Amino acid sequence: MHVETLMLNIIRVTGISEKEWLMSLSPQKRGDIQKRFAQLSSERLDPDMLELTYFSDKSTILKKLGDSKEYATHLPDKFFMGQLTEITFLRNAIAHTGNTSDNVDILQQFIDRLRIAHKWIECNEQWQTANANTSH
Repeated sequence: MHVETLMLNIIRVTGISEKEWLMSLSPQKRGDIQKRFAQLSSERLDPDMLELTYFSDKSTILKKLGDSKEYATHLPDKFFMGQLTEITFLRNAIAHTGNTSDNVDILQQFIDRLRIAHKWIECNEQWQTANANTSH
């Protein structure tokens, strides 16, 4: 999902260290990521630990970054960060398909969330482009 790539880029732009963002996840999530990292490393691969996170992990990291005074200024507008909850619901509806189309209200909610995700992508791409242009 393109949203997930943007989330990765936003986290990276903040300059947060691996140790710091790992601490924003639960001990179980940290352990899972570290286990996958160790497994891939033992296979002589050079994994990026941040890329081993799940969508929900990235969302958690971004929410915690938004709450921090140190990193909040490196993030898009708080309004867009707040939309991550709706986008997570959309992602889960897509990844864990059910009978979404059987109910008009559920289908309308799905469409609304799709529109939110589209707008989020557009705005965050513009934000990243603007940040890239001002940092050079």
